[in-house]
Amino acid sequence: MEFKIGDYVTRESYNNDVVFIITDIIDNVALLKGFNVRLIANAPLDDLNLCDEDMRKDEFMEELVNESLLDRSETEDFFYLPPKLLQLDGDP
Repeated sequence: MEFKIGDYVTRESYNNDVVFIITDIIDNVALLKGFNVRLIANAPLDDLNLCDEDMRKDEFMEELVNESLLDRSETEDFFYLPPKLLQLDGDP
């Protein structure tokens, strides 16, 4: 599969859990920047899957987070306490 800078991808080796944007490609290794999370990673091109439009939407990520919280609350004997915001910053 042909990938280019700017493509939205996931990593198959991590069960496609995080959506990334390809920022650079060097020697068949993609440098990746998290789309919805603050994360920088790299991966071989053969480990990447192109994302469809639905995977990039905030509703998709929200649904994953909500499902995770629901699963946790049903299996554990403590209540969920939301974290406090310690720092807010972003990319230019």
